[in-house]
Amino acid sequence: MRKAIALTISDIHLTLKPPPCRNETPEEWMQTMVSHLVMISQAASNLKVPVLCGGDVFDRWNPPPELINFALEYLPSMIAVPGQHDLPYHRYELDRCGYGVLVRAGKITNVETEWNGAGPLRVIGFPWGRELTRGPGKEDGTTVVALCHHYVWAGSNKYPDAPKECEWDALARKLRGFDVAVFGDNHKGFCLSSKTRLTVVNN
Repeated sequence: MRKAIALTISDIHLTLKPPPCRNETPEEWMQTMVSHLVMISQAASNLKVPVLCGGDVFDRWNPPPELINFALEYLPSMIAVPGQHDLPYHRYELDRCGYGVLVRAGKITNVETEWNGAGPLRVIGFPWGRELTRGPGKEDGTTVVALCHHYVWAGSNKYPDAPKECEWDALARKLRGFDVAVFGDNHKGFCLSSKTRLTVVNN
């Protein structure tokens, strides 16, 4: 059995109010978020691996202080890229948003370009709006990960008439030279291997 080297998540969309599809009070919703975040933290601790997040930590770029404090207390420390919900008007301006506060506080390590962790993991970031590019190629003993906030789909895991250029195999061809591509944005999860031997994980 292969050893785990990372735990991947995305699109947690922290918010003080439950989504319309949830039949919970705000207090119950906060407890639901706590239980899920604690579960992620415990899993990462048990596996002794970092958490990689594919973006959209917050549901809105300007979360209230109460929600930022909640994130500082319960969010696991993570390696991340911002999604469009994290960015003011979808612009890469971290000094204006809640995500940027978590970066300054050290809760999030933002992968603007590249992160080299302890152990066999190298992460190259593709935040919302950045074009996907080829990776550096295979490296002995190292898993090279593309951490992306970009829409990707496979099979029926898509919205109607989703663009063909966002199909997983098309994006895998763009990302040749990576071992794994971790995606956020499409909330319908899947994990597949492409013809280029790239594993695509949509959380």
